[in-house]
Amino acid sequence: MSKRTKAVSAARGAAKDKGGAHLTKQARMGTMGRLFALLHDLGYQVANVEGLREKHISLYFEARKTEAKKVRTLQNEASHIRGAMRAVGRAQAADSPTISNEALGISGSCRDGTKIAASEEQYRAALEIAERVDGGLVALFKLERTLGLRGAEAVQSGPSLATWERQLAAGGRVTVIFGTKGGRPRDSRAPDLEKAMEAVREALAVAAKHGGKIIGRRTLKAAMTWIGTRSIGMSQSR
Repeated sequence: MSKRTKAVSAARGAAKDKGGAHLTKQARMGTMGRLFALLHDLGYQVANVEGLREKHISLYFEARKTEAKKVRTLQNEASHIRGAMRAVGRAQAADSPTISNEALGISGSCRDGTKIAASEEQYRAALEIAERVDGGLVALFKLERTLGLRGAEAVQSGPSLATWERQLAAGGRVTVIFGTKGGRPRDSRAPDLEKAMEAVREALAVAAKHGGKIIGRRTLKAAMTWIGTRSIGMSQSR
């Protein structure tokens, strides 16, 4: 195994050790792999994350900026690098102002979300199509709509449904645990308590038929893939 390959592997390992949600870990590992591959291609024989220095990180971002990457993407990658550094005990270096977003020339950008909720007309149209496809898909759409859930949160909500029913009965706020970004639990308030309760109870009935799952697939990946193919079909049918 070459020094370059060993270094890339070590960097990806440190990125993985930082933890977090699956997609976050994958993104962080990708960033660290690119960073160490670039450094070795430039002649810097950095063996591991412990050996990273300010100049190495600066070189990486200068190269990435020439590839016309969006500022938000670069900020995420900077966060990945700092996370990997913290994972190997270099928290002080990770928090140094010399590798802040401003110092790296990647400050700015707005973190406000760009997605907007579907209109009532779009939602109703999607429901009509879902009703012809699968009851689980209908339940999924209703949970997303009434509780403000992301797709992954709704798909993995089976174990939480009974708790949500009790929480809604107590006041309208539910605690989302599974499928959240970064694996961090969050609270979500139902704007319309009656519709949310109806959606949760409908989802409970569906889950009872699918072994506790909203979408009756063996794995999360299989469920998300199935939903993706159904979504494509719906967009083509409209």
